Amino acid sequence: MFDPAIVPNPYLPLAPTIEAPTGRSFEGQRLRRAAILATTRRLLAQGHEAFTLRRVADENHVTVQTVRNSFGRREDLMVSAINEHTSAVWRALSGFSSGPMLFLDLAQMYFHCATATPEFLRAMVTQAVANAPSLSVLQQHGSAIKLGHLRRLGREGVLKPPAGGRQQAAADRRGDAQGRGPGRGLGAGAGGVSGRAEPPVSSPRP
Repeated sequence: MFDPAIVPNPYLPLAPTIEAPTGRSFEGQRLRRAAILATTRRLLAQGHEAFTLRRVADENHVTVQTVRNSFGRREDLMVSAINEHTSAVWRALSGFSSGPMLFLDLAQMYFHCATATPEFLRAMVTQAVANAPSLSVLQQHGSAIKLGHLRRLGREGVLKPPAGGRQQAAADRRGDAQGRGPGRGLGAGAGGVSGRAEPPVSSPRP
């Protein structure tokens, strides 16, 4: 049974995703960074006009230059804030769920997050879609986390290739080597699939 209590609150400072050096000064930097990212997510939820580097800096009692030095441009700060929340979601899931159920619980996680903080989820999608480079970075971050979990499930023997999966993979490799593209070594294309490359379909994934 999914426990909504594990859902991270995007408006609160979140635990760091990497090990930071110890010491009072480093701890202060870590806390300030977490606070700035939490402020960013809260302002994003308030609307496009509310999220400015000046507002983020003022609410954290630092200069705009300090924010720029730590995160870069406005778009870079937005990406860092959303990616931190994505990492927190997966970190919470890893301590609660395991195996293939982890991906089902991920859907539950975002459902509860959308119920509790709909403005943030709406802003996360609309702001990212409005900026193609930011969307690409967000997707890469989320995909890397998911791929890591899938590889771990594969190593544990939880995931198994479908029937004929190995043969299809080998055919794809042969097709790539001969310049035909994946799957065409088995005659793909004769069944209504054109030889023209289809444009990729992108969708925002937190």
